[in-house]
Amino acid sequence: AARSASAAAAARAAAASARPPLRVGLLMLIVDRFPPWWPYLVATYARNAPRFTLIAVHTAGRHAAGAGEAVDDSHVRYEHVPLEQLRRRFVAKLGAGEAQASAKLSSGKGLSDLKPFYGHVFDDLLGGCTHWGWVDWDILLGDLAAVVGEEALWASDAVTFAGATLGFAWAGQLTLFRNSAETRELYRVDDNHLALGFKSTGDGQSGWEERTFLRETLRKKKDLTIHFHMGAQMDYKAQWLTWVPFDHYWHEGRILRCSAPPYSKDGRPPLLLPNRSRWREQVEWIQRDPDGFYRSKDRVCLRWDLASSPWRCCPHSLGVS
Repeated sequence: AARSASAAAAARAAAASARPPLRVGLLMLIVDRFPPWWPYLVATYARNAPRFTLIAVHTAGRHAAGAGEAVDDSHVRYEHVPLEQLRRRFVAKLGAGEAQASAKLSSGKGLSDLKPFYGHVFDDLLGGCTHWGWVDWDILLGDLAAVVGEEALWASDAVTFAGATLGFAWAGQLTLFRNSAETRELYRVDDNHLALGFKSTGDGQSGWEERTFLRETLRKKKDLTIHFHMGAQMDYKAQWLTWVPFDHYWHEGRILRCSAPPYSKDGRPPLLLPNRSRWREQVEWIQRDPDGFYRSKDRVCLRWDLASSPWRCCPHSLGVS
Protein backbone atom coordinates (compact mmCIF):
# COMPACT_ATOMS: atom_id res chain seq x y z
CA ALA A 1 0.00 0.00 0.00
CA ALA A 2 2.85 2.36 0.86
CA ARG A 3 4.59 1.61 -2.43
CA SER A 4 1.33 2.21 -4.30
CA ALA A 5 0.79 5.55 -2.55
CA SER A 6 4.38 6.59 -3.29
CA ALA A 7 3.97 5.70 -6.95
CA ALA A 8 0.75 7.68 -7.18
CA ALA A 9 2.39 10.68 -5.52
CA ALA A 10 5.33 10.44 -7.91
CA ALA A 11 2.97 10.29 -10.87
CA ARG A 12 1.14 13.41 -9.67
CA ALA A 13 4.44 15.23 -9.17
CA ALA A 14 5.59 14.26 -12.66
CA ALA A 15 2.32 15.45 -14.19
CA ALA A 16 2.55 18.74 -12.31
CA SER A 17 6.13 19.35 -13.43
CA ALA A 18 5.11 18.81 -17.07
CA ARG A 19 2.42 21.47 -16.94
CA PRO A 20 2.92 25.08 -17.96
CA PRO A 21 2.67 27.66 -15.18
CA LEU A 22 -0.92 28.38 -14.20
CA ARG A 23 -2.12 31.56 -15.90
CA VAL A 24 -5.81 32.43 -15.54
CA GLY A 25 -7.25 35.38 -17.47
CA LEU A 26 -10.30 36.76 -15.62
CA LEU A 27 -12.41 38.80 -18.01
CA MET A 28 -14.48 41.70 -16.75
CA LEU A 29 -16.57 43.95 -18.99
CA ILE A 30 -16.94 47.56 -17.78
CA VAL A 31 -19.35 49.62 -19.85
CA ASP A 32 -19.22 53.34 -19.04
CA ARG A 33 -17.81 54.09 -15.56
CA PHE A 34 -15.52 52.14 -13.27
CA PRO A 35 -17.08 51.49 -9.86
CA PRO A 36 -15.98 53.79 -7.03
CA TRP A 37 -14.50 50.87 -5.08
CA TRP A 38 -12.09 50.02 -7.92
CA PRO A 39 -8.87 50.73 -5.93
CA TYR A 40 -9.94 48.25 -3.27
CA LEU A 41 -10.92 45.65 -5.87
CA VAL A 42 -7.62 45.77 -7.74
CA ALA A 43 -5.71 45.53 -4.46
CA THR A 44 -7.22 42.07 -3.91
CA TYR A 45 -5.93 40.92 -7.31
CA ALA A 46 -2.36 41.78 -6.35
CA ARG A 47 -2.14 38.78 -4.01
CA ASN A 48 -3.27 36.52 -6.89
CA ALA A 49 -0.86 37.78 -9.54
CA PRO A 50 0.60 36.46 -11.77
CA ARG A 51 -1.39 33.22 -11.62
CA PHE A 52 -4.71 35.08 -11.82
CA THR A 53 -4.82 38.24 -13.93
CA LEU A 54 -7.77 40.61 -14.18
CA ILE A 55 -8.38 41.62 -17.80
CA ALA A 56 -10.57 44.73 -17.57
CA VAL A 57 -12.27 45.41 -20.92
CA HIS A 58 -13.57 48.96 -20.59
CA THR A 59 -15.38 51.30 -22.94
CA ALA A 60 -14.63 54.62 -21.20
CA GLY A 61 -11.39 56.11 -19.87
CA ARG A 62 -9.23 54.50 -17.22
CA HIS A 63 -10.17 54.78 -13.58
CA ALA A 64 -8.55 57.85 -12.05
CA ALA A 65 -7.38 57.66 -8.45
CA GLY A 66 -8.72 60.28 -6.09
CA ALA A 67 -6.60 63.02 -4.66
CA GLY A 68 -3.82 61.58 -2.55
CA GLU A 69 -4.86 58.04 -3.45
CA ALA A 70 -1.97 55.91 -4.69
CA VAL A 71 -3.20 52.84 -6.57
CA ASP A 72 -0.78 50.17 -7.77
CA ASP A 73 -2.68 48.41 -10.52
CA SER A 74 0.31 47.27 -12.57
CA HIS A 75 -0.93 43.69 -12.18
CA VAL A 76 -4.21 44.50 -14.01
CA ARG A 77 -4.50 44.35 -17.80
CA TYR A 78 -6.58 47.22 -19.13
CA GLU A 79 -8.04 46.75 -22.61
CA HIS A 80 -9.78 49.87 -23.90
CA VAL A 81 -12.50 48.96 -26.42
CA PRO A 82 -14.72 51.96 -27.27
CA LEU A 83 -18.44 51.21 -27.19
CA GLU A 84 -18.89 51.21 -30.96
CA GLN A 85 -15.95 48.83 -31.42
CA LEU A 86 -17.36 46.60 -28.70
CA ARG A 87 -20.72 46.49 -30.46
CA ARG A 88 -19.06 45.60 -33.77
CA ARG A 89 -17.01 42.91 -32.04
CA PHE A 90 -20.13 41.17 -30.69
CA VAL A 91 -21.81 41.42 -34.10
CA ALA A 92 -18.82 40.04 -36.01
CA LYS A 93 -17.89 37.29 -33.55
CA LEU A 94 -21.36 35.99 -32.74
CA GLY A 95 -23.54 36.93 -35.68
CA ALA A 96 -25.77 39.08 -33.49
CA GLY A 97 -27.83 41.76 -35.18
CA GLU A 98 -26.51 45.31 -34.98
CA ALA A 99 -29.71 46.62 -33.41
CA GLN A 100 -29.72 43.63 -31.05
CA ALA A 101 -26.17 44.32 -29.85
CA SER A 102 -26.78 48.07 -29.52
CA ALA A 103 -29.93 47.54 -27.45
CA LYS A 104 -28.16 45.14 -25.11
CA LEU A 105 -25.11 47.31 -24.50
CA SER A 106 -27.31 50.34 -23.81
CA SER A 107 -29.85 48.50 -21.67
CA GLY A 108 -28.10 49.49 -18.44
CA LYS A 109 -28.78 46.08 -16.95
CA GLY A 110 -28.33 42.49 -17.90
CA LEU A 111 -24.75 42.59 -19.19
CA SER A 112 -24.18 39.41 -17.17
CA ASP A 113 -26.07 37.61 -19.94
CA LEU A 114 -23.01 38.22 -22.16
CA LYS A 115 -20.54 36.35 -19.93
CA PRO A 116 -20.77 32.97 -21.72
CA PHE A 117 -19.65 34.78 -24.90
CA TYR A 118 -16.51 36.33 -23.36
CA GLY A 119 -14.17 33.44 -24.16
CA HIS A 120 -14.98 33.64 -27.87
CA VAL A 121 -15.54 37.39 -28.26
CA PHE A 122 -12.30 38.21 -26.42
CA ASP A 123 -10.25 35.17 -27.47
CA ASP A 124 -7.51 37.46 -28.79
CA LEU A 125 -6.92 38.67 -25.22
CA LEU A 126 -6.34 35.16 -23.85
CA GLY A 127 -3.01 34.38 -25.49
CA GLY A 128 -0.70 32.66 -23.02
CA CYS A 129 -3.54 31.84 -20.63
CA THR A 130 -3.97 28.25 -19.50
CA HIS A 131 -7.45 29.09 -18.18
CA TRP A 132 -10.03 31.81 -18.64
CA GLY A 133 -13.09 32.90 -16.79
CA TRP A 134 -15.48 35.70 -15.98
CA VAL A 135 -15.68 37.64 -12.73
CA ASP A 136 -18.06 40.28 -11.36
CA TRP A 137 -16.87 43.76 -10.48
CA ASP A 138 -18.27 43.54 -6.94
CA ILE A 139 -16.10 40.56 -5.94
CA LEU A 140 -13.11 41.12 -3.66
CA LEU A 141 -10.81 38.13 -4.03
CA GLY A 142 -9.12 36.17 -1.32
CA ASP A 143 -6.13 33.93 -2.09
CA LEU A 144 -7.71 31.85 -4.86
CA ALA A 145 -4.83 29.42 -5.22
CA ALA A 146 -4.91 28.69 -1.47
CA VAL A 147 -8.69 28.33 -1.28
CA VAL A 148 -9.30 26.42 -4.49
CA GLY A 149 -5.94 24.76 -5.04
CA GLU A 150 -4.23 24.61 -8.40
CA GLU A 151 -4.88 20.88 -8.65
CA ALA A 152 -8.64 21.46 -8.92
CA LEU A 153 -8.11 23.77 -11.89
CA TRP A 154 -6.02 21.19 -13.72
CA ALA A 155 -8.18 18.21 -12.76
CA SER A 156 -11.41 19.62 -14.27
CA ASP A 157 -12.47 21.43 -17.39
CA ALA A 158 -14.29 24.04 -15.32
CA VAL A 159 -14.49 25.26 -11.73
CA THR A 160 -17.44 27.30 -10.54
CA PHE A 161 -18.41 28.76 -7.19
CA ALA A 162 -22.09 28.21 -6.63
CA GLY A 163 -23.58 30.84 -4.35
CA ALA A 164 -25.89 30.08 -1.47
CA THR A 165 -28.88 31.36 -3.41
CA LEU A 166 -28.05 29.65 -6.70
CA GLY A 167 -27.40 26.04 -5.85
CA PHE A 168 -25.96 24.30 -8.91
CA ALA A 169 -25.29 26.89 -11.59
CA TRP A 170 -22.51 28.55 -13.52
CA ALA A 171 -21.85 31.22 -10.92
CA GLY A 172 -22.09 34.65 -12.48
CA GLN A 173 -19.75 35.96 -9.80
CA LEU A 174 -16.78 33.75 -10.72
CA THR A 175 -16.44 30.78 -13.07
CA LEU A 176 -13.20 29.39 -14.52
CA PHE A 177 -12.55 27.20 -17.58
CA ARG A 178 -9.61 25.49 -19.20
CA ASN A 179 -8.59 27.67 -22.12
CA SER A 180 -9.68 25.62 -25.11
CA ALA A 181 -11.78 26.15 -28.22
CA GLU A 182 -14.45 23.92 -26.65
CA THR A 183 -14.91 26.03 -23.53
CA ARG A 184 -14.61 29.34 -25.37
CA GLU A 185 -17.52 28.29 -27.58
CA LEU A 186 -19.49 26.44 -24.91
CA TYR A 187 -22.34 28.93 -25.28
CA ARG A 188 -23.32 27.03 -28.44
CA VAL A 189 -24.86 24.26 -26.30
CA ASP A 190 -28.01 26.40 -26.24
CA ASP A 191 -29.43 26.91 -29.72
CA ASN A 192 -31.23 29.99 -28.43
CA HIS A 193 -28.05 31.64 -27.10
CA LEU A 194 -28.40 34.87 -29.10
CA ALA A 195 -31.96 35.55 -27.97
CA LEU A 196 -31.06 34.74 -24.36
CA GLY A 197 -27.73 36.53 -24.31
CA PHE A 198 -28.99 39.71 -25.96
CA LYS A 199 -32.31 40.09 -24.18
CA SER A 200 -32.90 43.80 -23.64
CA THR A 201 -36.64 44.12 -23.01
CA GLY A 202 -38.43 43.99 -19.69
CA ASP A 203 -35.79 44.10 -16.97
CA GLY A 204 -33.10 43.73 -19.62
CA GLN A 205 -31.74 40.38 -18.54
CA SER A 206 -32.53 36.70 -18.98
CA GLY A 207 -30.15 35.28 -16.39
CA TRP A 208 -29.40 32.39 -18.75
CA GLU A 209 -25.65 32.42 -17.96
CA GLU A 210 -26.30 30.62 -14.68
CA ARG A 211 -29.00 27.94 -14.67
CA THR A 212 -30.08 27.57 -18.33
CA PHE A 213 -26.51 27.54 -19.61
CA LEU A 214 -25.49 24.89 -17.06
CA ARG A 215 -28.53 22.73 -17.80
CA GLU A 216 -27.74 22.65 -21.51
CA THR A 217 -24.05 22.03 -20.82
CA LEU A 218 -24.88 19.00 -18.68
CA ARG A 219 -27.25 17.66 -21.33
CA LYS A 220 -24.97 18.06 -24.33
CA LYS A 221 -21.40 17.97 -22.97
CA LYS A 222 -21.41 14.78 -20.95
CA ASP A 223 -17.62 14.45 -21.06
CA LEU A 224 -17.00 17.94 -19.69
CA THR A 225 -15.84 17.76 -16.06
CA ILE A 226 -17.10 20.48 -13.71
CA HIS A 227 -15.89 21.10 -10.16
CA PHE A 228 -18.57 22.76 -8.00
CA HIS A 229 -16.68 24.49 -5.22
CA MET A 230 -19.20 24.98 -2.43
CA GLY A 231 -17.27 26.76 0.27
CA ALA A 232 -15.44 29.68 -1.31
CA GLN A 233 -18.06 32.36 -1.63
CA MET A 234 -20.17 34.46 0.69
CA ASP A 235 -23.35 35.30 -1.22
CA TYR A 236 -24.50 38.78 -0.26
CA LYS A 237 -27.99 38.14 -1.64
CA ALA A 238 -28.59 35.88 1.36
CA GLN A 239 -29.53 38.86 3.49
CA TRP A 240 -32.15 39.95 0.97
CA LEU A 241 -33.67 36.49 0.81
CA THR A 242 -34.13 36.06 4.53
CA TRP A 243 -34.59 39.65 5.66
CA VAL A 244 -31.80 39.35 8.23
CA PRO A 245 -29.56 42.45 8.31
CA PHE A 246 -26.24 40.64 8.26
CA ASP A 247 -23.06 42.66 8.37
CA HIS A 248 -19.94 41.23 6.67
CA TYR A 249 -16.48 42.21 7.81
CA TRP A 250 -12.90 40.98 7.83
CA HIS A 251 -11.12 39.86 10.98
CA GLU A 252 -7.70 38.19 10.98
CA GLY A 253 -8.13 36.89 7.44
CA ARG A 254 -11.66 35.55 7.90
CA ILE A 255 -15.06 36.84 6.82
CA LEU A 256 -17.42 37.10 9.79
CA ARG A 257 -21.10 37.92 9.93
CA CYS A 258 -23.27 39.20 12.73
CA SER A 259 -26.91 40.24 13.07
CA ALA A 260 -26.78 41.29 16.72
CA PRO A 261 -27.06 45.03 17.41
CA PRO A 262 -25.26 47.33 17.63
CA TYR A 263 -24.10 46.70 14.10
CA SER A 264 -21.06 48.95 14.36
CA LYS A 265 -19.06 50.89 16.89
CA ASP A 266 -16.42 53.52 16.34
CA GLY A 267 -12.91 52.15 16.19
CA ARG A 268 -13.67 48.45 15.78
CA PRO A 269 -15.66 46.06 13.62
CA PRO A 270 -19.10 44.95 14.83
CA LEU A 271 -19.29 42.35 17.57
CA LEU A 272 -19.49 38.87 16.15
CA LEU A 273 -21.61 37.33 18.88
CA PRO A 274 -22.63 38.25 22.43
CA ASN A 275 -22.07 34.67 23.60
CA ARG A 276 -19.21 33.00 21.79
CA SER A 277 -19.30 29.74 23.74
CA ARG A 278 -23.00 29.24 23.00
CA TRP A 279 -22.38 29.95 19.32
CA ARG A 280 -19.68 27.25 19.25
CA GLU A 281 -22.12 24.80 20.86
CA GLN A 282 -24.68 25.53 18.16
CA VAL A 283 -22.15 25.08 15.34
CA GLU A 284 -21.32 21.66 16.81
CA TRP A 285 -25.06 20.95 17.03
CA ILE A 286 -25.50 21.79 13.33
CA GLN A 287 -22.70 19.39 12.42
CA ARG A 288 -24.05 16.65 14.68
CA ASP A 289 -27.80 17.01 14.15
CA PRO A 290 -28.77 19.59 11.49
CA ASP A 291 -32.43 18.58 11.47
CA GLY A 292 -32.65 18.97 15.23
CA PHE A 293 -31.04 22.40 14.99
CA TYR A 294 -33.50 23.44 12.30
CA ARG A 295 -36.46 22.40 14.48
CA SER A 296 -35.17 24.43 17.43
CA LYS A 297 -36.47 27.96 17.98
CA ASP A 298 -33.89 29.29 20.41
CA ARG A 299 -30.86 30.20 18.29
CA VAL A 300 -28.08 32.66 18.85
CA CYS A 301 -27.25 34.34 15.54
CA LEU A 302 -27.66 31.65 12.89
CA ARG A 303 -30.94 31.21 11.04
CA TRP A 304 -32.17 28.59 8.63
CA ASP A 305 -35.21 30.47 7.39
CA LEU A 306 -36.60 28.43 4.52
CA ALA A 307 -40.06 29.95 4.72
CA SER A 308 -38.97 33.46 3.71
CA SER A 309 -36.72 32.30 0.87
CA PRO A 310 -38.41 32.02 -2.55
CA TRP A 311 -35.87 29.31 -3.44
CA ARG A 312 -36.50 27.48 -0.16
CA CYS A 313 -32.78 27.22 0.31
CA CYS A 314 -30.44 27.59 3.26
CA PRO A 315 -28.47 30.71 2.44
CA HIS A 316 -26.71 31.05 5.80
CA SER A 317 -25.26 27.55 5.82
CA LEU A 318 -22.13 28.89 4.12
CA GLY A 319 -21.49 30.92 7.24
CA VAL A 320 -21.04 27.78 9.32
CA SER A 321 -19.59 25.33 6.79
